[in-house]
Amino acid sequence: MSGGIQLSGELISGVKEVLVKHDAAAENDLMTMQYLSAIIGYVLAHQTNPAIDKRGFLNDLGTFMGQVLD
Repeated sequence: MSGGIQLSGELISGVKEVLVKHDAAAENDLMTMQYLSAIIGYVLAHQTNPAIDKRGFLNDLGTFMGQVLD
């Protein structure tokens, strides 16, 4: 599923920096994760391709996150 993404500490810090500029509470990692989850839900909700199984894709993302965690 990853498609060869390039995950790095620098990327994560940059994303968090943008979130903190938007909301200082995002300095807390748990709040950062809430924002990231909400962004995923928002972007997925706005997909218009009827062939996309949104719930299935969301489940796949959960599995992918677990693999990254491990």
